[in-house]
Amino acid sequence: MKIVGRKDQVLDILALLVVLLGIGIAAVIATLLYHQIGNQLHSMPIEITGNDSLIAYDKFEIAWPILDKVLPFITIALTIILLLTSFEIPVANPAYVAVNIIAGPAILMIAGIMSNMWIQVNNQIDMGNITTTYYPITNHIMSWLPFIAAGLILLVSIVTYTKSRSQ
Repeated sequence: MKIVGRKDQVLDILALLVVLLGIGIAAVIATLLYHQIGNQLHSMPIEITGNDSLIAYDKFEIAWPILDKVLPFITIALTIILLLTSFEIPVANPAYVAVNIIAGPAILMIAGIMSNMWIQVNNQIDMGNITTTYYPITNHIMSWLPFIAAGLILLVSIVTYTKSRSQ
């Protein structure tokens, strides 16, 4: 069995942030492609596309708000998993809290860069319209990514310190 160290816990926090950003950007790109295909599909004659394909295309429109509403639950689930893995660290020492304090600013800087990446996606003309129309919750989560990272670092530090006190 591999002994999990504090470095792995810091990487888990970074992985959580990357997953959130990846889901958000992938959803925006998928919606952009969906609308570009739709513009071409609706401009073609009905004899070529067929009525069934237009109906199927229009019915898929409901998927985008669902993707937006799922992201907070994914965030909460990944946070719970992160906290559960914090309990599984075999050796807890108060010195590990110092590792979180040292690695914390680096994580916050990376989270800030990720938030700025989301803002850059938002500033694109086509993608900005999509994020404001279809993904307001995702847009809010991505703009608060550094604060979410700070909360994760704080929670992991509390769990580690509490576990070390109980041993």
